[in-house]
Amino acid sequence: MEDLFWVNLCQLIPLSTTHYPCDTIVTESTTRIRQCLTHLTSLLEQRSLALLKCAQFDTALRDTNAILKLDPTLALG
Repeated sequence: MEDLFWVNLCQLIPLSTTHYPCDTIVTESTTRIRQCLTHLTSLLEQRSLALLKCAQFDTALRDTNAILKLDPTLALG
């Protein structure tokens, strides 16, 4: 089974009660965490592609594996 630790951190959390501003803080923080993860995986993908072009295959594979650990739901081609 894939490690979904980071993916789970990016899921919106259903709150049993709403309490302003806590509900807003939870929603906005979760959105920002998701944005950070998306940005990080994008940067790792860019670096991995550049490393491939420089024939740094082991390091490119390391970055690709990191992407998959951060978000196993991503489809890398």
